[in-house]
Amino acid sequence: MKCPYCSNEMKKGFLQSRDGLGWSQKKRIIAAFSELFADQPLGKTVVAYLCGDCQKIVIDYNNDEK
Repeated sequence: MKCPYCSNEMKKGFLQSRDGLGWSQKKRIIAAFSELFADQPLGKTVVAYLCGDCQKIVIDYNNDEK
């Protein structure tokens, strides 16, 4: 995948969390089971692309790949 910021090639990997990842529109205190309090629970593993040049991570939260 090409980085949308600098156009360099990104490395494919995964973001993982024991209790699940979650996205929220506002900053919240992190709870023990953070995915339960998220506006958009993302699961425990999501595909992520890392750009080492511009220090960005792009995630695909609709991907079932484990």
